[in-house]
Amino acid sequence: MWWRLANHMFVHGNKSQKRVARKINWKLQSRYASEVGLRATIGKKPKFIHLTGVVISDGVVIGDHAIIHQNVTIGVRDDDDHSVATLGNNVTIGANSCILGGVRIGNNVKIGAMSLVLSDINDNATYICKIQPLLLSATDSAINPGACVASA
Repeated sequence: MWWRLANHMFVHGNKSQKRVARKINWKLQSRYASEVGLRATIGKKPKFIHLTGVVISDGVVIGDHAIIHQNVTIGVRDDDDHSVATLGNNVTIGANSCILGGVRIGNNVKIGAMSLVLSDINDNATYICKIQPLLLSATDSAINPGACVASA
């Protein structure tokens, strides 16, 4: 409720209301060890299973009835590209997952725990990212992030 108030004040308010919105958001960040950008758009009835460690960048759009577990990051991919994700309705994101860049996540999608999402996911899919350990010597420079798959 407090974030929604701060979000509304920041998006639609004057200069002093935006300042108050930033203070409210800072208090929420301190209390819950989470950061939800004031320019993010979150639909109706989101459910945060454990709010600790959740980071949602400015500009992210999350549809209705999202379920977000702890330590989830939905943000930018790198400093040069500020595009952010758009999530559909009824999306479930497992713990310790990262959704980075301007990806589109469809409706009724389930993202497994510890997943790294760097590309679009179609509607009604389950996304599981299996990271395979890779041991590199000091002279190796290539990193293989493993295999990530989406199934409908």
